[in-house]
Amino acid sequence: MIAAAIHLNRLPTDRIPGPDEILNTVPFDLRESGEIGIPYFMGIDECGHEIYVVGFGKDPALGLQVIQHLIAGRADHEEWKFFNTLPYINWITRCGGFLSRRWRWTGIGRFLLVRGIRQCYPKICNLVRHIKEWNHCQEKLS
Repeated sequence: MIAAAIHLNRLPTDRIPGPDEILNTVPFDLRESGEIGIPYFMGIDECGHEIYVVGFGKDPALGLQVIQHLIAGRADHEEWKFFNTLPYINWITRCGGFLSRRWRWTGIGRFLLVRGIRQCYPKICNLVRHIKEWNHCQEKLS
C-alpha cells in the first residue's frame, strides 16, 4: 500500500514521511485476513491508470500467477501490470503487519510497521520511480 500511496502522490518522494503521514495515508490493518487476494482500489494516477493493491499472503508468485491466468483471454493483459513490492520491505515491517492484523496488537504492530517502512522507504520510492519511468516510456511507444 505504501508503494501505491507514493505512486498516487499521497506520500512524498523527496523525504521520508513522518509516522502520522504514513498512518493517515493507508488503511494498514483495516483489511481482514480473509481479504487476501482481493484487489483493493487505491485511486487513479496522473496518467489515468487505476491503481490497486493485492495481498497474496505467503506466496505472492502463486497469487500473481492466478490473477494473470484469470485475466488472460478476458481482457487485454498487456494493459495490466503487476509489481511485487514484498522484496522492498523489511522484516520489521512484516512483523508489524503480522502483529497488527493477526493478533490485533495494533499499538506495537503499527509502531513496527511505521519504523520498518521508514527504514525501507527510499527503496520503495526508487521502485515507484522506475515503474513510472517505464510506464511513461511504454505510453510513448503506443
